[in-house]
Amino acid sequence: MDSTKALDPKRSVVVEACAGSGKTWLLVSRIIRLLLDGAKSSEILAITFTRKAAQEMQTRLRDWLYELASEDESHVRDFLHQRGVQDVDDVLPKARLLYQQFLLAEPAITISTFHGWFMQILQRAPMNGGFQLVEKTSDLMREAWETFLDGLHEDREGETSESMMYLFEKFGISNARKLLQGFVDKRAEWWAYSRGRDASWACEELQKEFAVPDPEFDPLADWGMCGNSEERLFAFTIQMALNGTDVQKGNASVI
Repeated sequence: MDSTKALDPKRSVVVEACAGSGKTWLLVSRIIRLLLDGAKSSEILAITFTRKAAQEMQTRLRDWLYELASEDESHVRDFLHQRGVQDVDDVLPKARLLYQQFLLAEPAITISTFHGWFMQILQRAPMNGGFQLVEKTSDLMREAWETFLDGLHEDREGETSESMMYLFEKFGISNARKLLQGFVDKRAEWWAYSRGRDASWACEELQKEFAVPDPEFDPLADWGMCGNSEERLFAFTIQMALNGTDVQKGNASVI
């Protein structure tokens, strides 16, 4: 999406981009555009996953608003142009006052982590029933893993148990757990990709898209069918053992 469109306060947008591509710049710039458009500080909420990211957003917003208040007019005009502001002459006086308004705002703009924001909600509107927020993700993942394994133990003949046994035998327990953790980390992308479809459809489509070989494919048998001799395979394996990486040397030993 064009960054100018994403900065427009009148639009609702979703921006997806890789690390280091400028998402923080875009988000903080959008906050400034919202303030210029008349939004109140109490109406703006920015949530991220880590305290470090929240602190970076808070610092950048404060520094930019100070910049708008203190720099010369040409600099401020350029700043506003970069963020897609069209009527700079009309907006300029308001931009000069944003820093003061930011410092005096009650309540202030909320820039927080998910955990911190939910904690604020609970403090303002307490709930009955012993509600507790747990911040340590590692503890939650360990508890989820143990619960999952208990479920497998109770249903040893189930489809999930059979699938897990395949992963354990194929990759080992540690690597299988890493694979599952990677899947959990990307669960939002998986849900979005497979929405309205079953898992088998998604797996088949991914196999086509990334040209994943058939799991039953036998590369050694294919080697011989392509006219390669055992001598050439042996020579190739020797080169791997002598000049390959540590992983390749280990694989050469297996071959």
